[in-house]
Amino acid sequence: MKAPISHSKDPDLRKVPEALLRAAENARRLAEQTGTPFITRSVAPAEISENKPGQPSTTTTQHYEEAKMTPINITTAEQVEDYVLRLCFDDGAVQTVDFKPFLSLSRHPDIRAYLEPEIFSAYRIEYGELVWGDYDLCFPIADLYHNQLLHNVALEAAA
Repeated sequence: MKAPISHSKDPDLRKVPEALLRAAENARRLAEQTGTPFITRSVAPAEISENKPGQPSTTTTQHYEEAKMTPINITTAEQVEDYVLRLCFDDGAVQTVDFKPFLSLSRHPDIRAYLEPEIFSAYRIEYGELVWGDYDLCFPIADLYHNQLLHNVALEAAA
């Protein structure tokens, strides 16, 4: 898939669309290698670059399907309780996520520090991701989208 053309006069900003496509492709590859769900949303076919008329098509069906997918981003986050955030995603989905079980079960002091209400409430949305500090605490979009912060708690309890 070709990156959209940037009409910016700033040479650094002109590189952003290609850099974003490379980052999305790297994230997809990493998700495949680790078995992590890679959440995507479809875009309208008009947004997909097509070959020029008269040129043979080199796009395979698989590549075309991958080209139609773009990552999902968080658009807004609102604190509704002490450790509960309502997250809105750019595909229209909304999740109310309770972070207290994750924070309480953590044994790491840097993570447990977010049990302090003023530290927890210092979250922000940056590049479509929910982050605290200098990415001191962040979560995979797939986990937030599916409201599944605790993956192996049942397995650990059974062990």
